[in-house]
Amino acid sequence: MQSNAFAVEIKNIYQGKATIENQAQRNKAIRKALKGVLSKLLSDQARSDSEAIEAILAESPRYVQQYRFKNQHPSEVSTNGNSSKLLVVDFNPFALNTALEAQGFQIWGADRPEVLLWLVVEEKRKRNLFTADAMPELETVINNAVEQKGLTLLFPLMDLTDRRRLTVNDIWIGFDDRIRQASERYGVDHILAGRLLGKTANKWNVDWKFLAQNQVDEWQAKSVSLEQAVQAGIDRVFQRMIPVDASEGLDIGASEVEIKISGITNLSDAQQAENHLKSLSSVSSVEWLIIQPGFVVFGLTLNGDQKQLQQLLAIDESLTPAIPGQELDVLHYQFSP
Repeated sequence: MQSNAFAVEIKNIYQGKATIENQAQRNKAIRKALKGVLSKLLSDQARSDSEAIEAILAESPRYVQQYRFKNQHPSEVSTNGNSSKLLVVDFNPFALNTALEAQGFQIWGADRPEVLLWLVVEEKRKRNLFTADAMPELETVINNAVEQKGLTLLFPLMDLTDRRRLTVNDIWIGFDDRIRQASERYGVDHILAGRLLGKTANKWNVDWKFLAQNQVDEWQAKSVSLEQAVQAGIDRVFQRMIPVDASEGLDIGASEVEIKISGITNLSDAQQAENHLKSLSSVSSVEWLIIQPGFVVFGLTLNGDQKQLQQLLAIDESLTPAIPGQELDVLHYQFSP
């Protein structure tokens, strides 16, 4: 397919948000907001340089251009009775970019390609193509996930032309050629197709397929919430789209490692852990090796080496080292769903 796609400027890419209950927490909230902005500018692998990232975060207020408070929903009240607010922070692009470049980081700028989304949702044994008008709750979830990574999604018009060229079954089965042909009218080089299956209120299965020119990337996610299922897909798309020179050389050869995940109390926890590992940019595949009460051992195939994985896990909030400073053939981490 000949490329006729244009990059668009992403708005508010230097804007971060964090909840806050009182003014005493302002600097802590600014730090959290900046951390969110960095996740839009840098790859996971780049952010695994914890020392350099910490140097930036330690001076978070220095990069603030302006901030404001927004009221949270009335239901969002803290345990001590204080109503939390949302702190919206606009960081100074020039100051922040200068600091990041001084630390040796390559930044993904605000001009980024658009991604076209084809999504089929199955609930109560009925399959429907996602449309924003018919599924406003899902639209909100998708938009929030996209905002967190600084991407722009296009939603198909779903007019007569689209419905003639592409059916629900075409997407559900995963006919790449049909998906590409139906997408040509939108002038994009990046296409995300998914099938979302909501089995229960706390169990969502999503099969994702990312088509980028002549490449196809497929993966499956199992999540306890709709928000997690969608966010995992958008996060992986971000890692696949970020330019090579901004990703600190992710693809430097494959290697394998075993990782023991403790804190597993049931099958749902194990599936969450698997899904989380699959979402990491340095992990290309995950295999179940041992399942025991309290833990699971996975075999990982990596895009890189074990050291890169450990650096990436150092910034992970869901997996913490069970053995500090571990340098073992089998890594051991504690999972916090």
